[in-house]
Amino acid sequence: MEGELVHKPIRTEGEKMHLDLDELAIALLEQATLDPNGVIMKTLTFGGTGFTTNGKDQNTEHTPRSTAALEEALHQLWKNNLVSRSQSADIYTVTKLGFDYIEALPK
Repeated sequence: MEGELVHKPIRTEGEKMHLDLDELAIALLEQATLDPNGVIMKTLTFGGTGFTTNGKDQNTEHTPRSTAALEEALHQLWKNNLVSRSQSADIYTVTKLGFDYIEALPK
């Protein structure tokens, strides 16, 4: 996630996996599928908003722009049922569809 954030729709060739997601959303989901618990935790601190998965804060810049881009990426994952949201609304868990989506991406 270094440098400029790119928002380019990508479609997979897998069955029923034609979702429009930007590259940041796919990268966030890929990291979440590597997390031991399949979780993305959104945390608010005085230093900014963190999006932690796979042992790393994905919001390395902690700028309003990078935070907004990650908020949008997380929203894309949620609205496409690739992650589910806990009752606390700050913990997102990769769904079966999310794991299937990442597995269907071309290598």
